[in-house]
Amino acid sequence: MLLSLMALGQPLAGYAQAEALPNYACIAPNVLFWKNIYGRYSLAQGVIHDKDDLSVIYEVVSFAAPQWQVLSSGNKAMVEQTKARYRAILKTLAAGRAPMTADEKRVLALFGPNPKPQALLAARGNMRFQLGQKERFREGVIRSGAYLESIRRIFADHNLPADLCYLPHVESSYDYRAYSKSGAAGIWQFTRDTGRRYLVVNNSLDERLDPLRATEAAALFLKNNYKVLGDWSMAITAYNHGTTGMCNARKKKGCYETIFKEFDGQRFGFASRNFYSEFLAAREVAKNYRQYFGPLQLARPVRTQPVRITNFTPVRDLARHFGLTMDTVRQLNPALRDSVLLGRKLVPKGYQFHIPATSNGQLANPGSKVASQTRAALHRQP
Repeated sequence: MLLSLMALGQPLAGYAQAEALPNYACIAPNVLFWKNIYGRYSLAQGVIHDKDDLSVIYEVVSFAAPQWQVLSSGNKAMVEQTKARYRAILKTLAAGRAPMTADEKRVLALFGPNPKPQALLAARGNMRFQLGQKERFREGVIRSGAYLESIRRIFADHNLPADLCYLPHVESSYDYRAYSKSGAAGIWQFTRDTGRRYLVVNNSLDERLDPLRATEAAALFLKNNYKVLGDWSMAITAYNHGTTGMCNARKKKGCYETIFKEFDGQRFGFASRNFYSEFLAAREVAKNYRQYFGPLQLARPVRTQPVRITNFTPVRDLARHFGLTMDTVRQLNPALRDSVLLGRKLVPKGYQFHIPATSNGQLANPGSKVASQTRAALHRQP
């Protein structure tokens, strides 16, 4: 049904309204938390905080060197020791002893006036560590320059909020080669099963890795979420939690604010509860990147011209035909898998082969047999 509506060009009301991406008072502490993670705290810092109330920050831990993704064993031990110290403080405060040290007074103040002992004891088991992401987010902002303009246009063409273009900062830091441990791929981090609903994913092509093809798929996926859920905060959360999961949450709790505050579904964990807050924070930091990172030289927009391949063709023949290096072919055609790029498989019939937009498409050796065969396999797109 969704695809037929798209084919008929019938927009659904409310998609692209300026107020369509709401901000709620109840998530303000979470949005601020993630803004600081993305734009303030470096990869050499991490935050020990309460996982339910992100305004409760016990300490910002500093390390000797940036950690990127995985903490070293020594720094993991430092984090656990710091958590243990704050658990001891909470236990002491829960026992009713007046705070004596500066840390005890500061921790007690985090919980407001006259906190109940049960709340302090519960907080002991609710600590979480979050590594800063400033450098990683900065690199994502730079990478986004290659595709941001085109991605905004795709969402506008689908009558969707253009600011959805900032969601890949949360998913992948705009790394089109990103793979997760679960096998999700590309800037939109589609799993293989979900990707195959909208894209070609096989031994020759993985269109999840093509930022623009994957964005077309993300537009359809998000549009369907909004059609089902009727609210962008829920539709975006469903990108993480799943459409069925969010329908279940809405059935039990109604509006997004109540879902955020009260829903305790088995799979609705920290990531799902924070996903929309992360998106709003990423949008703020990316839009105002100079405020957080200073002047940046963004990647130049990628401009290509598609050529439809009408026969199965060796990729090196196409490269020679257009006078391209294999590095350029790989850069402009990220969906081609190594099996094709290394010559074990042919470029599939019907594939849209991308060449530089400035290319005149002239053959390097127009009289050769390879050139004439390659010419016959091409259909220039208008």
